[in-house]
Amino acid sequence: MLLRISAEVKVTTRLQLQLLQLFRNRSRQRKITQQAARREREMQKSDLACVVWMSQSEGRESTSEMRGRGDDDKEEESNWTDWEETPTKLGKTD
Repeated sequence: MLLRISAEVKVTTRLQLQLLQLFRNRSRQRKITQQAARREREMQKSDLACVVWMSQSEGRESTSEMRGRGDDDKEEESNWTDWEETPTKLGKTD
């Protein structure tokens, strides 16, 4: 009788250990999955921040380019104005 009880305790203990190990493995797997999901969200936020920053910097570049073109146009305009005034000045004699 005592031998039978001892065998049942061993089986029960072995099953409990297996269940405990399974529970630990599932907990570990859940933690790993959560960490991976957290890293993925952080990467997506980082990627989004880069896209926003790039789009803002592109907006600044295009504005700068437009400003640059505007400055060139003004310079060309002032040269054109000087050219128009030059013949008039040359035509006038004192």
